[in-house]
Amino acid sequence: MPTNIRKEALKLREKGYTIDEIADILNLQRDTVVWLLMKEAEEKMKPIDVYVNWFNIYSSPRRLKMLTEMLVDLVKENVKENIDIVCGIGDKSLPLALEVSSKLDAKMALLSIRSKEGKTLEAIIDPGYAQLEKKQNIILVEDIVRTGAYLQAAFETLRKYEANILAIVVPISKLGRKTFAGVPVLSLIDLIPL
Repeated sequence: MPTNIRKEALKLREKGYTIDEIADILNLQRDTVVWLLMKEAEEKMKPIDVYVNWFNIYSSPRRLKMLTEMLVDLVKENVKENIDIVCGIGDKSLPLALEVSSKLDAKMALLSIRSKEGKTLEAIIDPGYAQLEKKQNIILVEDIVRTGAYLQAAFETLRKYEANILAIVVPISKLGRKTFAGVPVLSLIDLIPL
């Protein structure tokens, strides 16, 4: 893991970000962030994790479109229902969610994830995008699934709308399973510790 990741995690903590927010920003597991923030971490306590750097994809519209084509192919292969809304989870999913919604000719919504009293996470519907209505068919798009904490927050918000969540679409999943709360996780890459 690059040494500058620890410095970046410490800077974010100094700015007041929570552990979950730092994990999202740096695309790391929560345990890894805790380890990074410890003052005297021992190497033997180091959690197993993989750092994912999206720069080479997100900095190129052409590469982002190619990644989107693969994700849309997964959706078309696995989801047979009509899709009303493509819903991005977290601000970092925005480029992917926009591209996926365009290719699927569906409206796009965004759920911003925030800390609730520093303890739990909540998903808030961003008013700048499509608004949710009752009983819509939705696919969720996230850039990377780590522990499922963001998904859980999204599910809690979407339950209020009686949403039919058809699939979770993600380039990389660290969940280690192909479903989350009974919903298929469609990932291009599964990172599973051995």
